[in-house]
Amino acid sequence: MNENPNYPADDKDIPVDLPKDPEIPAEPLFEPMDQPPEFKVNIKEDAGDEMTDLFELANEDDEGETPDVNTANGPAKKKLDGNKKKKENKVLYGGCAKSLIYAVVIIGVSLLLSFVLLLGINDMVGLVKPDAEVTITIPEGATTDQVVQIVKDSGAVSQPLFFKLYMSLTKSTEKIEPGEYTINTNYDYMRIISSLKGAGATYETVELNFPEGFTLEQIVDRLVENGVNTREALMNSLQNTEFEYDLVKDIPTDDPDRLTKLEGYLFPDTYEFYKGEAPDSVIGKFLANTEKKITAEMREQAKASGMTVDELLTLASVIQEESGEYEQMLKISSVFHNRLNSREFPRLESDPTTEYAQAHNAAAYDTYQVAGLMPGPICNPGIEAILAALSPDQTNYLFFVTDLKGNYYYATTYNAHLKNIQTAEAIDNEVKASSGQ
Repeated sequence: MNENPNYPADDKDIPVDLPKDPEIPAEPLFEPMDQPPEFKVNIKEDAGDEMTDLFELANEDDEGETPDVNTANGPAKKKLDGNKKKKENKVLYGGCAKSLIYAVVIIGVSLLLSFVLLLGINDMVGLVKPDAEVTITIPEGATTDQVVQIVKDSGAVSQPLFFKLYMSLTKSTEKIEPGEYTINTNYDYMRIISSLKGAGATYETVELNFPEGFTLEQIVDRLVENGVNTREALMNSLQNTEFEYDLVKDIPTDDPDRLTKLEGYLFPDTYEFYKGEAPDSVIGKFLANTEKKITAEMREQAKASGMTVDELLTLASVIQEESGEYEQMLKISSVFHNRLNSREFPRLESDPTTEYAQAHNAAAYDTYQVAGLMPGPICNPGIEAILAALSPDQTNYLFFVTDLKGNYYYATTYNAHLKNIQTAEAIDNEVKASSGQ
């Protein structure tokens, strides 16, 4: 503001004309005082109007307009613009409207949160919950999310987020044991967790062996026969579950001729399951074992030889089907490696691949018809077959044949191979004659 009234100590009210644009001093005009002085101002009865006018002038000046002041007779009253008053009213009303909206939103959100919180508390303490016994199965190695989903699906929990929070705060996941449990849907959270700690669990375990060379279908058959889970659930897990294993992540998925995603990746071994175990848990046990068996060194060696892990397992599956003897596996592997690097004989020509192709109506797996490796493994190879595929004997063999006595005949030329076939057939005839065939 450019003009201010100055009120002297006497009773007379004298306006003082001040410069419109005062110079701001470089240094403070007054030294700061410990205590501010007490000022007394004598104001006439009608001074209120004048003060009001002065404040209006100050506000107007702040907007960049010059107030109309008569210095001889005192400050004149400013003529206010009616449009500006309307504008100020609009701003005032607009601000009130926004405040009202904010208040409504806050109240609405608060009510919603209160309602959700009430539902969560009722669910946690077991209020207004149905009274029914249900049976649930907790798989081995189940995560918090899996446990929450299982309990929710049973009807014992209606607010899964609250239940998950409760489990997290109480670190309950570490205390839960796999198995089959009978609980009531009206249990509170504490009682649900207590019921899943193993006391009262009823589950039966089975120990199953899966030999080298078992196909994926054979593995599923054995699991189903022993009550581990259903065929539909296991096959769905095999084909659709995204397992978090490095080997699985590297499986090529862009080949339309590939029959199954995880054939070759279910490591042959002895495993323990319990009846009714979750499909993902079952398959996960196989994959975890495969991940452990195929070491980082083996993966690097495969890479150095120009093979991916998937190609390694594909070749190993053919070697596994050709022989169960490690010494022979090494020689057979040398034959296949030589053919893969041969322009004259680029096809593996392995009988097991033809049998697999015919059984699954998949011509792309018949190595008599296609050059190179198949789209994927034809069985689940053991560690010896994998090592043989990784480190074959160094030979020049391009052919081999076997007889019914288990003898293997290797050759570097086709003519030598034909002679070996004749020798093998003669022994086969002897075996058949002695057995009455």
